[in-house]
Amino acid sequence: MEKLYTKDTQAIFWNNNKTAIQRMLDYDYTIQRKTPSVAAIVAPTSGNKFEKFSLVQMKL
Repeated sequence: MEKLYTKDTQAIFWNNNKTAIQRMLDYDYTIQRKTPSVAAIVAPTSGNKFEKFSLVQMKL
């Protein structure tokens, strides 16, 4: 079986857990990851369709 997690692994968040998403992006910046760990945010029950997160050098 291949590795479950690699340096290129990305996550899809179900529901808009803002704190967890921002912490993950902060960690990406700290370890100087080239691409964000967050690939998508799926929040079908949320009224907010857009949310801003920051990853100092990357715009999401």
